[in-house]
This record gives sequence, structure tokens and C-alpha cells, in this order.
Amino acid sequence: MVTRLEDHGYDGPLSIELEDQRFWATPDEKKERLIRAREYLEPILR
Repeated sequence: MVTRLEDHGYDGPLSIELEDQRFWATPDEKKERLIRAREYLEPILR
């Protein structure tokens, strides 16, 4: 999906939403999930 957006000239922000509180009950868990999301997306983003 990121490639498709870039192919059409999109160069804006990308939001990461943590919607299921069962996976981030504490602030530390929330931070860990955001770090994981960033690590996953970094190689995909140009």
C-alpha cells in the first residue's frame, strides 16, 4: 500500500493506530508496539 501511495505522488504522514488495548495495557507496552511498527515499516518506506 505504501508503494502504491508513493507511485501516485503521496509524500505525507503515515498514521499508526493502536486500537486494541488488550495489546498495550501499559504505557511501556504501547511504546513497544509503536517501536515494532516503526521497525516493520522502515524498510518499506523509501
